[in-house]
Amino acid sequence: MAKQCGVLLVAAALFLPFVLSLPVVTQKPTPAETKSEDTTTERFENIIEYNKYLQEVVNVLESDPAFAQKLQEYPEPDVRSGKIAQELEFVSHHVRSRLDELKRMELQRLKEAATRQFELTNEIDRDHMKISEHLDHSNPHTFEIDDLKKLIIKTSQDLTEHDQKRREEFKQYELQKEFEKQEKLRQLDEEHRKAYEEELKKQQAKHDNHEKIHHPGNKAQLEEVWEKQDHMDGQDFDPKTFFMLHDLDGNNMWDENEVKVLFINELNKMYQAGAPEDDMKERAEEMERMREHVFQEADTNKDGLISFEEFVAQTKRDEFQKDPEWQTVDHEPQFTHEEYLEFERRRQEEIQRLIAEGKLPPHANMPQGYQPGPNLVGRGRPLRTDGGLNAEGGRNPDGFELVVGTAAAVAVALFVTEPKDDPVAPLSFVPAPLAVPFTSSILLPCLGPAVDGTVGAVTKDCTLFATL
Repeated sequence: MAKQCGVLLVAAALFLPFVLSLPVVTQKPTPAETKSEDTTTERFENIIEYNKYLQEVVNVLESDPAFAQKLQEYPEPDVRSGKIAQELEFVSHHVRSRLDELKRMELQRLKEAATRQFELTNEIDRDHMKISEHLDHSNPHTFEIDDLKKLIIKTSQDLTEHDQKRREEFKQYELQKEFEKQEKLRQLDEEHRKAYEEELKKQQAKHDNHEKIHHPGNKAQLEEVWEKQDHMDGQDFDPKTFFMLHDLDGNNMWDENEVKVLFINELNKMYQAGAPEDDMKERAEEMERMREHVFQEADTNKDGLISFEEFVAQTKRDEFQKDPEWQTVDHEPQFTHEEYLEFERRRQEEIQRLIAEGKLPPHANMPQGYQPGPNLVGRGRPLRTDGGLNAEGGRNPDGFELVVGTAAAVAVALFVTEPKDDPVAPLSFVPAPLAVPFTSSILLPCLGPAVDGTVGAVTKDCTLFATL
């Protein structure tokens, strides 16, 4: 790949320790085994706008052995707080000079960006523009301790906020699913309500009927990757070889993307695109949960990367041999009863306001807000309908399809202000003039012939990403 598959938790990347060179492994999957996506969007670049500056600082600091040695001696709290930046005083003159130049270039970039923004708007108050916090603006000439400390702290904050935002968005998504299910149930008569609830139970049972989900990062899970993903069945699992196979950018470290690839096989047991019982947004969230768990256990110095040494140490722990049951996200409560009641109250208020303003026709218990696209209807969601027919083959309640289509279209028009990148097709029962595309977070692995839940082996040029 033209650039590293992702220095994803950058704060720690600043303290990248040296590791011994490892033997070259030649038995990697060939390009013929998988079809890589042309687009190599880096999740990190979407979070950290100063990503290039950060990576260049990391590369320069890596070149100083003394700084790398100090990193080994520092306790984790001092690393995360940026206290280790004090060691910048002891790096070589050559390294400091290169850091000075990088800072001057970054300040010039920010200046040019501000100028472009000013020229575009022509009405911006330049004295009140948001100032980037990842470097010291008061000293534009040299890279000092404050610059490194600010870079560490700001990057850590940005990544933490990004994960918090992701979890909150998923929680809101689950609240909306429950709201839609309850609204659907309220609209049905007793006979159809029972049939609908029975269908939901069948979908849940079908979703739960899968092979065992191995504990992420433990031996049983990695051995399955070794056999099925890496095509090494028949050969004994070798941690060193396994690590090198999945070190896609060859830097002797596993970053977030490289670790996520390890979960493709587990996720495919539970989720298949197009299956009405499988929710692909849950799949994306499950991958993030697995990634967080593995880093929590294996990333002992909390630098956001898993080194070869950390991985080998993990394989020697007693827990590595165990395979306890993994509790999947669909069996973990995402909100409390009180949170749902508050969510429902706000949704009903929105519906009543739209009706009062004449933007929605009066209709008791009308559902409102986000609706999933075709073939992405997950458990607990109103079942997909086609041509006015419900899941049992009968007609929908009078006016239901038009009401739902109108509600979805108007709600999106009123409340969705930011365009999404990867819209899915509109609901099949929304009238064409009212059809509005919706965005769903879908895992787009570059490990298979298509984004359909099937994957091949890992390749060097693989990029894994999700639109959030």
